Amino acid sequence: MDSARRTPASRRRVLAGLGTIALAAATGAGCSRTGSTGAGVPGRALSAADVAAARAAVTRAAALAVAYGTAAQRHPARRALFETLRDHHEVAVTTVAAQVPAAAPTTVPPATATGPAGRPTTAAPTRANGEVPADLLPAGTDDSPAALHATIETLHGAESAATTAARGDALEVSGLLAPLFASLFAAGSAQSEMLDRDGDPALATATTTPTASPAATAPATSATSAANPTAARVAAPPPQAAILRALTTMLAASHGAIYATATAGGALAPQAATAAGALARQRAREGWRAHLRLRDQLIAQIEARGGAPVPALAAYRLPTTPVDVPTALRLLGQVEDVCAAAAHDATAQVGTDLRALTVDALAGMALRAQRARLAAGASPATASRALPGAT
Repeated sequence: MDSARRTPASRRRVLAGLGTIALAAATGAGCSRTGSTGAGVPGRALSAADVAAARAAVTRAAALAVAYGTAAQRHPARRALFETLRDHHEVAVTTVAAQVPAAAPTTVPPATATGPAGRPTTAAPTRANGEVPADLLPAGTDDSPAALHATIETLHGAESAATTAARGDALEVSGLLAPLFASLFAAGSAQSEMLDRDGDPALATATTTPTASPAATAPATSATSAANPTAARVAAPPPQAAILRALTTMLAASHGAIYATATAGGALAPQAATAAGALARQRAREGWRAHLRLRDQLIAQIEARGGAPVPALAAYRLPTTPVDVPTALRLLGQVEDVCAAAAHDATAQVGTDLRALTVDALAGMALRAQRARLAAGASPATASRALPGAT
């Protein structure tokens, strides 16, 4: 679906109901949402720092789209993976440009490169304009293990740098663009892990912390800081009531996720002796522990602001009843998608002092949802999301 033509749906409204959380209604097939960036809202103009951050994001995404297109041509055996990640970055370019027209690409390369599917790829920026040069990867076809390893290491480094920059900007841009950059950061975190796990098993490592990525703790030099070092400090704080509503919605979603992941883990107990069952149960345990931690963080933040944390319900209506490995993994992915929608929307409402909480929570949810779908045998295109939380 063209991201510029996405239509609103009801996920955030469902999550906002604190009496009951009908997770089933929030995960309908094909459901998409518009982002809560507020770009284009009358009377709410973007700052120069916001526009600079958006331009930098377009430059990074366009360059990575070209690099992944080259990788798809060079390594036919991994074409599905590289084309999926190329498409994700092309979605990022069109989405950022649609929300910030001043950030739309303006340069056209001398010759248009054609991707494996026969359609033009995104125009590559020059070395002077972007962190990722157009000739990042060599041309030609080479599916040897050594060549594939070198390609993935190169792409992983570029992806990690772009992800670090997206997180830095997500913490500093205005609330109008914060959800978009949080989603870009979450996407980059998941894409980096997809390269490790699906593209080159030799690079795969032990399961990482569900709510963190290598880029999450790296120092970021954001476009926002470069354009206006005081942008984050001078921004007016959001209303306290809006902050409490956003945190409460996230807390309600995490309560539901704790119930769902515990239910999935219990259903998987009889299958724990098999490799598939053990992996699925590990995924359920990861989600359960992550949402317990997030629940405690959210309760502390709500209480610190004088709010009353919403209690967990005795039971929740789940979108999928976990009775075996496939249904349990499907439930884990669905629940994380719902929670990601809540975190994405909350990023627009909280102040910069709370941004790290919502931004990193969104990245963790994207990673866990992707892991669940991969464990279920999904393809890269089905397992990953171009803009987690927003679509």
